[in-house]
Amino acid sequence: MGKSGFTADQDKLLIELYPDTSNDEIAVLLGKKTRNIDSRASYLKLKKSHEYRSKVAGKIMLTEEISEFMKANYQSLSNRQIASALGLKLSITRGFLYQLGLKRMELEYWTQEQIDYLLETYEEKGNTELAKIFEERWPKKKRWTIKHIEKKLKRLGIKRSAYSVAELQKQWAADPRNKANILKHSASLNLTDRTVANYLSWRDKEKTELYLQMPDLINIKRQQLLLNRAIKQHGNNSQS
Repeated sequence: MGKSGFTADQDKLLIELYPDTSNDEIAVLLGKKTRNIDSRASYLKLKKSHEYRSKVAGKIMLTEEISEFMKANYQSLSNRQIASALGLKLSITRGFLYQLGLKRMELEYWTQEQIDYLLETYEEKGNTELAKIFEERWPKKKRWTIKHIEKKLKRLGIKRSAYSVAELQKQWAADPRNKANILKHSASLNLTDRTVANYLSWRDKEKTELYLQMPDLINIKRQQLLLNRAIKQHGNNSQS
């Protein structure tokens, strides 16, 4: 045993164990104090492995086992299912899939031409109209939707002016097709039984259900609402 207090066999074992074993465990195995292990490892220029350091830091490594599972199942399982099967967080699973180059579809990015068109027209055209125009001019595998337009405007930090919003709302309301949809599907305009019951109950759910069992009362209230609506419309027409 030299001045270091370590025999050749202990040095050999230290070199073998040090990369993937804690210094406390090595100290117990060699019958040394942890500070002696620290000092000797520094003298021998030993380093912990990347895997060990990641494990200590709480970082999950992309092992060969995980890689093989992902490669075999990424086409048939969702990211959430893969994460559950491997006991990983969804964010970590997505990161590993990206790291392995495993993609279910190629992302279709915005071109500069598309961005320029959006910037030129967003004040005068609504998101629905823009989505239709983009679908006609730049069709893609995943069809253009309102959300694509909304997200891009948000990422560009763009908001329509109050005047622009008001004008777009006027255009929308003036479209006969939109008016027809409102008249056809609006519960408040058509005064369905539940709508009338909500008027009576002030949206108290229990009372609404109770009033729905009183068809005569519902009909009387409906006639009252229709009469009030007719009187109001007559007044508006007289003023105009």
